[in-house]
Amino acid sequence: MAIVIDKKNTLDLSENDRVAIGITLPLQKGSNGYFAQSFQTKDQVKANIKNLILTNKGERLMQPDFGTDLYDVLFNPSTDELEQRIQDSIEDAIAQWMPYINIVEIFVDQNNTNIDSNIFAVSLKYQIAGQQTLETVTFNVG
Repeated sequence: MAIVIDKKNTLDLSENDRVAIGITLPLQKGSNGYFAQSFQTKDQVKANIKNLILTNKGERLMQPDFGTDLYDVLFNPSTDELEQRIQDSIEDAIAQWMPYINIVEIFVDQNNTNIDSNIFAVSLKYQIAGQQTLETVTFNVG
């Protein structure tokens, strides 16, 4: 199956459960090879979002703008401005690298336990362009 992004930034989501289209995150041993693979476009999109957001800008060779600045703000004081900076960084990265994703909501959880451990949880509710269903990906930064 080929993932085709047309001029309207939509994905061809015709699924074929027998053809792997990528690897899942976190990396783990799979049953058919070295890494667990994804066979559904929605699963691969979720893995790609996590990969993009959890990559520091400048970390990826030959693509210094790939990723976000989330780890730069990890030790900053918890404020409303910090939450907005996190959301802006995620929105900018998605807009640049995954334009077929429509962000519906970004929730940043900075509870007291996580703040003391320099961790914040992010929950991203999104929609793949041309699709009706909402998907959610949640992960910790820290």
